[in-house]
Amino acid sequence: MKLLVMPNSKDEVKKTYLLVEGYILSLDKLSVNVDYTMSFSDLIDEIKFLKEKDKKVFVSLNKNMHNDDIPFLKDVLIKLNDLRIDGVFYYDAAVVNIKKEEMLDLKLVWNQEHMTTNYLSSDFWYENGAEYTCLSYELTKEEMEEITEKTKSKIIVPVFGYQPIFTSKRKLLSYYKEIFNVNSHSDDNFIFKEQREYPIIEKEHFFAIFTSKIFNGLKHLENLNADFFVFNSVFLSIDEIYELLSSINKLNVNEASEEINDLYNTDTGFLYRKTVYKVKKDEK
Repeated sequence: MKLLVMPNSKDEVKKTYLLVEGYILSLDKLSVNVDYTMSFSDLIDEIKFLKEKDKKVFVSLNKNMHNDDIPFLKDVLIKLNDLRIDGVFYYDAAVVNIKKEEMLDLKLVWNQEHMTTNYLSSDFWYENGAEYTCLSYELTKEEMEEITEKTKSKIIVPVFGYQPIFTSKRKLLSYYKEIFNVNSHSDDNFIFKEQREYPIIEKEHFFAIFTSKIFNGLKHLENLNADFFVFNSVFLSIDEIYELLSSINKLNVNEASEEINDLYNTDTGFLYRKTVYKVKKDEK
């Protein structure tokens, strides 16, 4: 299983790089749904370090872009083009358009999270320059198998970690504290709903809510015909990540998965739970 880790720090990368295939790095101002982003100069240093270790490096530019972002985004993509990275995760079509306009040789990963749900859309973006599709966490295992069999695109699949379920450009946590005069400066914030605890991240340019449980699809997706599997480190410590990745490397996937289930509050997401749409009848 080729794991791409979304890290929480440089120290995590240095401690775990021998255990994984590569990393998905996030950039200040252009990345969302992560607790750790870096400046472009730090990003360059991290890319050089990982390439020296012969690791895969993807950069996530998954923000829904605004007009003010475009000049910086274009500059970043042009510079990344010269850094031999393995791909760019994108949400906004501006990334695709800039690649075409500037004739860049970047591999792109269509990563619209809640919308990467069928092979026809995957093929559309493939024809428009996206070599990879990162599948939605909200798919069943059966749906993932169908997409991987039918799409022209290479496939990346989320396999472990807290998953983002809501993102906004508004600072909803700050607004809440202001309105209700809450003085807490804690970095650990949650929403409580129906006896579940949903962790929150708020940064300068986004607010995100994550699943209440860690998604663990390790033993359920190991035979999926995917090129890479995404391991999300968010809300976990360096030591926890190291131990988890060590278990996956030392044990078979089933044993590692069961060990993780014993240690953490996990679930299998939507892998065995189909979404059912119901039409409400008009009341007369």
